[in-house]
Amino acid sequence: MGNCSSNWYVSVPQSQQSQSSRVIDRQLKEESIQRAREVKILLLGAGESGKTTVLKQMQILHTPEGFSAFQRDQYRRQIFMNLYIGIRNCLELMGRERIELADGTLMDFVPLFASYQDLEPWEPYPIAFFEPLSRFWFDEGVRKALAQKNTIISESFFAKLEQLFDPEFTPSDQDILLCRQTTMGITEMTFAVSDFVYRIIDVGGQRSERKKWIHCFENVTAIIFLAAISSYDETLLEARDASQMVEALVLFDLITNSRWFTKTSLILFLNKIDLFKQKVLRSPVSRYFPDYRGDDSDYNAAQLYFTNRFLNLNRSMREIYTHYTCATDTALMRVVMASVNESALLSHNMIENYWNNHAYQTCGQ
Repeated sequence: MGNCSSNWYVSVPQSQQSQSSRVIDRQLKEESIQRAREVKILLLGAGESGKTTVLKQMQILHTPEGFSAFQRDQYRRQIFMNLYIGIRNCLELMGRERIELADGTLMDFVPLFASYQDLEPWEPYPIAFFEPLSRFWFDEGVRKALAQKNTIISESFFAKLEQLFDPEFTPSDQDILLCRQTTMGITEMTFAVSDFVYRIIDVGGQRSERKKWIHCFENVTAIIFLAAISSYDETLLEARDASQMVEALVLFDLITNSRWFTKTSLILFLNKIDLFKQKVLRSPVSRYFPDYRGDDSDYNAAQLYFTNRFLNLNRSMREIYTHYTCATDTALMRVVMASVNESALLSHNMIENYWNNHAYQTCGQ
């Protein structure tokens, strides 16, 4: 008994130890390569900035199947809700602003829009709404309200009501891009481009949703911050006394100077540039931003003014890549996203790091 050795472990042959070590090294290297291949991009911005539309464009551009039949059915339902809610919100606006319907007989249809109307994804659009939607859209009182308050209703949907009310209607990619929906919670999309795997994370932009952002902040390669440049004369949906543009500027200030993102590429999309070009001709920038000194009808001067308002918030002197975008324009977004991918990868030396790791693994084999 007294001769028992205290060395209780079983000796492992040196060759087996070396083999186990090589397996562990290989696993660690594979994990390192996987991390080097992952590009994590956050889509951030205030509500109604167009983040969800950018995410849809990425699905069109980078996933082979695009939108599934199930998704198209869901968007078919949402398009009806865009029509219904658009007119309902416009009628509420007319009530607040004391704008009367030009055609008094349309008052008979107002109760249709007084209560919530919903559809199953497969359900045809209720025919009872066809005539009122058609007539409301062309009413001069409705037009006056839309022009005064810049309420967004997709004209393209009202221009094709007969097609939409066809029971066989299936939304096109462009219909889906134009379909408006509020992002609630966190939406994530993953796709591969060349040797890299992209994780795109869209977080709700409304004030109530922003507390969820911090859960997405770890290991971020790049941030795409969206601001609707056309929103300079609009207010928040959740706070009618708050300017959308001022909200976007405050939020951009917090993001660009945050300790979380000192090494993160920052890409600014000044979105809805198409609407901005139209709007500056009828809605003076100086009325909403008194420090603007340019000509109110000068689109280029107004664009430069808002660009500088954002870039001047950058206290770290980091490089910010700026793009002027129309998120519903697939051809434009294809060019923009190619530039975004390149700047995100190069700024983090991800291409070099990936190939260095890949070469190391190949040599190790």
